[in-house]
Amino acid sequence: SAKCGENSSSRFRESGIYEELKERQYDLIVCCEVLEHMERPEDAVKNLMRISKEFIFSVPMEPIWRMMNLARGKYIQDLGNTSGHIQHFSKRSFKKVLVECGLEVVCWETPLPWLIVYCRKLSNE
Repeated sequence: SAKCGENSSSRFRESGIYEELKERQYDLIVCCEVLEHMERPEDAVKNLMRISKEFIFSVPMEPIWRMMNLARGKYIQDLGNTSGHIQHFSKRSFKKVLVECGLEVVCWETPLPWLIVYCRKLSNE
């Protein structure tokens, strides 16, 4: 089987979410399991919007994430909250963040216990 990107024009780059991002444009940015760790997730999303128009984001779905942790006996003292999770997104609150940043939510997937969102930058942004 071929390696990812082999015989393809696809290129991948890893970057810090608050870093000064080069003005180069990317076709798609995938940001998985990051925004729940951010003090200012809106700033992170807006920074990414400078370099792309399409995004896939994933975050833990609350309160299901914490309930599932408790059910498996993890993070009991923290009521199921995983260490480092600062933000706790429900479907409604995550959509609100994305829309307020100027993104159109195109579609959702909710494989337990995550929210996975495909969205696009609004054309007037």
